[in-house]
Amino acid sequence: MERIKGKRETVYFSSMGRDNVSETIKIVKERCKTGDIKKVLIFAATKESVINLANVLKDSDCKVCAVTFPYEYSFFIRKEDEEHPEEVIPETSQDGIREAFAEVGVELIQGVMPFEEIVLPGVSELKTQVLIRTLELISRGLPLCVQAAVMACDSGCVKLGEKIIVMTADTAVVMTATQKRWIFHPKKGIDIHEILCKPYNSRIGNT
Repeated sequence: MERIKGKRETVYFSSMGRDNVSETIKIVKERCKTGDIKKVLIFAATKESVINLANVLKDSDCKVCAVTFPYEYSFFIRKEDEEHPEEVIPETSQDGIREAFAEVGVELIQGVMPFEEIVLPGVSELKTQVLIRTLELISRGLPLCVQAAVMACDSGCVKLGEKIIVMTADTAVVMTATQKRWIFHPKKGIDIHEILCKPYNSRIGNT
């Protein structure tokens, strides 16, 4: 069995979340130097990380595309000292965000997420939840990476079968993109080639 030339080691972070985004961007930049990748996707809910990535890669041959939640998608976050959860809408739904990204050469992809369920009280889509939880065994950012690749492919930003880098704040992978209908296809399906970085522990509560 022949070892693949240029094999790279995975970088492991001691924690999860946004504190790792600067280091993730550095790792992505280094991987872009090999020249075999022409597009980098970042799944983001904030403006800052997208702009930072675009600035870091502005002199490279890689085009940056930002992928995000549907317009005015809302989260409900409960803080420890508060009884009721707070509704939060991502920055990527703010007025002028698409124009701000365009100024630094970034295309914004915003739409229905492939693994998102239709809200039906008392009912859960088991197959989708199993898929998400399985990917989260590797990294909690991996389901977002996979969905970003699918959304970009479905929108035409990325070609079917194109090899790309996809990142979140703490996870970055090299993968072959596909459309939603082909995710599990034996020839046209998603193929994750490299895990560039991820948190060492993926379970909530681990540090």
